[in-house]
Amino acid sequence: MITERYATSFFGLDAEYYTAEAIANIWEVTADKIYEESNIYVSGSIYAGHSVTPETQGDISGSVMFSVISTRSPVEIESEAEYWNAYKEVTEQVRGRLGNPYMTITKETIDFFYFRKV
Repeated sequence: MITERYATSFFGLDAEYYTAEAIANIWEVTADKIYEESNIYVSGSIYAGHSVTPETQGDISGSVMFSVISTRSPVEIESEAEYWNAYKEVTEQVRGRLGNPYMTITKETIDFFYFRKV
């Protein structure tokens, strides 16, 4: 199935305060709230890492970035536009809870396969 994969990255977060678990908790609470409003759940896989830029100048220890990867299942959510609206709302609210860090969103068209447990 052709669908979309979205990746949101939050940059420059304090590594002593934010962990993948903390980001996952914030995402989950926000996704639950948006689900109650829109009946669309925006799931996400959380990945932690470091961003290497000219500004880091070899010191990446105090700052961490997190990426949240989400894929729209066309079987569960038919409307790309409705999913995108829910996705934007989740990311905007999560960003606000994180103190409005630098953020990027990418969107890819992908060929999506899934296999049910038998």
